Amino acid sequence: MQDAAAYVCCHPKTITRRFNDGTLNRYRMGRRILVDLDELDAVMESTASQLSRFIPH
Repeated sequence: MQDAAAYVCCHPKTITRRFNDGTLNRYRMGRRILVDLDELDAVMESTASQLSRFIPH
């Protein structure tokens, strides 16, 4: 999760929240947790666009 968080420049808890709320899927390979980077990009873009509605331009 830390690698995924570093990839999108966010806190690892943000990635965990996305897993828990179902907006981001995780795939297990043994003890490893894998994340599809295309899916991660899409989720974070969606989150950023939702937040931009609240930021004055």
